[in-house]
Amino acid sequence: MALGIGEVRGKSTVLARAMADLHTVPVLEVRSMAAGQVLLRVDVSGSALQASHQEAGQYAQVALFADDVPRPFALANALGSPVFEFLIKLPEERLAEVSALGVGDEIQVSSCEGPGFGLGAVVGQDLLFLGVGSGIAPLRATLETVLNRRAAWGAIHFLYGVRYETELCFRDDFARWRSAGVEVIPVVSRPSSSWSGATGHVQHHLGTVANPGRCRAFVCGLPAMESDVTAALAARDVGGSQIHRNW
Repeated sequence: MALGIGEVRGKSTVLARAMADLHTVPVLEVRSMAAGQVLLRVDVSGSALQASHQEAGQYAQVALFADDVPRPFALANALGSPVFEFLIKLPEERLAEVSALGVGDEIQVSSCEGPGFGLGAVVGQDLLFLGVGSGIAPLRATLETVLNRRAAWGAIHFLYGVRYETELCFRDDFARWRSAGVEVIPVVSRPSSSWSGATGHVQHHLGTVANPGRCRAFVCGLPAMESDVTAALAARDVGGSQIHRNW
């Protein structure tokens, strides 16, 4: 179906606005995280970009190359950080180009967008994080923000699902999170014979949460996953304002 003139103009306006808001920032590091994914770290210290990060769970428009159309990527870093971190998942050929970026190379990033998770409204509560795939990025940003004031919250559970264990990101963070009292449960739906951890889907492991009815749940994943998780939470009397999404 052809787009009407109004739709074309609307899309052009949105793109122009995104392009006008882009800031050039230097790359600090590109690090392989898991199969098909890298962590891109850029310096935003003292800039309007750093000041725009107001809520854990927000995203920014990122143009990785000069000919790139800006695309939204969730921030994976805590509020207040002078470094923005993006978990980049792209087709293999394009990901190789990102991996080739070196220290000092420049990309373009917009100010932070979206409502985020509304973390400030749940101070003092038990927290339950449920994410799959690259949905871990905004959840990590939220958890890292929480851990900067760990005493302000109660019990914390982090359930993170992937298809294969080779897709698990931020493994190096798990030990630190656990030492801060976070129950971290990686869940693999298509495990290899060497995987000894949890299997299935994240909603199958809600029984590990001692008091799910008094927690606030932060959910991030594909629509089907979010629907299944919401139903599983409702069966444990978690619903309505207890469930937080970053959109």
